[in-house]
Amino acid sequence: MDIYLVVDGSGSVKAARFELMKQTLADILPDLNVSPSVVNLGLVVYSEKVYDVLPLTGDATKRTAEILALPFPGSYTSTDLGIAEATAMSTRSGRSGVPQKTIVITDGISGEPQQTVARATDAKNAGIDMYSVGVGGNANPQELDNIASSVDQVHLADTFDVLGDVLRDIVKGICNGVPAVDVSERLAF
Repeated sequence: MDIYLVVDGSGSVKAARFELMKQTLADILPDLNVSPSVVNLGLVVYSEKVYDVLPLTGDATKRTAEILALPFPGSYTSTDLGIAEATAMSTRSGRSGVPQKTIVITDGISGEPQQTVARATDAKNAGIDMYSVGVGGNANPQELDNIASSVDQVHLADTFDVLGDVLRDIVKGICNGVPAVDVSERLAF
């Protein structure tokens, strides 16, 4: 399975909560079973633009260090651009025949709601299974519904302190029983 995390780095998140979110993401990597043959993980941080793109990897140690080193952008909320970048990453480097999943994490309403819905629709049309996570009281339930592939894939975390619990529930649901993928053809020298 290939999983793409689309992470809100807008100003409303605030630097301290962004640090907490980074630590939470690093802490859930063992639950994701990130490895070359099971789960590959990509990550996009967005704010007014896409600030950081961590391409798909099965190297959990490398990904943890990269997540913890991410800077806080702190600007406008362009959720549409984050979703578009994750979709492009799936198209460029997603493994063939492997389920593609995107988890969008946001604490508020996107600056371009119609574009956000359009980019989420593009992702779904590309075969990507979409999940949305709203953190705090400012996330827009309608927008979260529009991002996700189904209402069962919309999740809410009251605060950034409980985001890890919500993400673990999502991971448990999507990663339970995920078979290993034969990567030998990709390892040819």
